[in-house]
Amino acid sequence: MQPISNKDRYVIVKAKEHLCLAASLEMILKAIGIFTMSQELIAEYFGLNVPEDYLGEIKNLNIVFDKMNFGIKIKEEGLNPFFKKYNIPLTEEYVSIYELFDWEFEMLIEKALNQKKHILCGFDYGILNNDKSMKIGHISIISGIQKNIVEIIDPDPVHLGIRNIKSYILYRAIHSIKDGVWVLSQVHR
Repeated sequence: MQPISNKDRYVIVKAKEHLCLAASLEMILKAIGIFTMSQELIAEYFGLNVPEDYLGEIKNLNIVFDKMNFGIKIKEEGLNPFFKKYNIPLTEEYVSIYELFDWEFEMLIEKALNQKKHILCGFDYGILNNDKSMKIGHISIISGIQKNIVEIIDPDPVHLGIRNIKSYILYRAIHSIKDGVWVLSQVHR
């Protein structure tokens, strides 16, 4: 496997509270030349699950009590309705981690990155950061891969930036919360 890194395509955006998906999408949109979509606007579209004591500025809220449900939860129809509504030239294909063996996971990443596609992944924050007390869902961009190491761009304020993670640890962290990857392809009009 040849090393691949597409990290230079992205301007790193720090996520506001519970907005890791929105910040990751903002980075991808900036990478394709759309600078008018903030993480707040994205969160307003999808709605945000928050604890009772949330003090942020998002208005489209649901109060939830299970921290595994905090943040934006993508509905079954995925990201494509959002892309369509805002005329964003992207399409999304979601792949559940249960559809992939660990080696297929690496192959999917390699193929998508070689095709200059964008990849989001949802994972267990605690497993990825070796902190079992922090079992919460989190989303980052996969921007590179080389020899069993996956490069992610993490919008989390604590781990903001580019991180290199062993692929089997990321695979395990995704598997732990029964999530997957979203492969985003640019549609040329």
